[in-house]
Amino acid sequence: MLDILVGSKYITTLDIDNAYWRIPIEKLDKQKTAFSHGQTYGIYEFKFYLTVYQTLQHSAQKDEANALASVDDIVIFSKSLGDHLIHIRNVLKIIAESGFKLSRTKCNCAKTNIRFLAYVIGPDGVEVDPKRID
Repeated sequence: MLDILVGSKYITTLDIDNAYWRIPIEKLDKQKTAFSHGQTYGIYEFKFYLTVYQTLQHSAQKDEANALASVDDIVIFSKSLGDHLIHIRNVLKIIAESGFKLSRTKCNCAKTNIRFLAYVIGPDGVEVDPKRID
């Protein structure tokens, strides 16, 4: 998965804020989550976080070849700054249409090297992040 990033001069990482909590249950389906225990009864929203979210991410980004999604992180990669800005705009549009929000403090825009999934990724290749090695 990460090999596709090799040779990219610009890399942006985005983090979906509270990704798992942003997947609503349809109103008509909420009754299916109700249960009782003793005197307690209620309708609860149980979410199938990882599988539902990852499926949404992959289907939402199928049209953007310069982006990868891994759980709640998205990596956008390009060989030129002009293309990179276009790729960022496309992904941000997909995110907005999906109703997700970004965590500003965890986003990095147009970097030459990034840390992602325990690796350091840059134009020269992918290496294990030295901070992850003991």
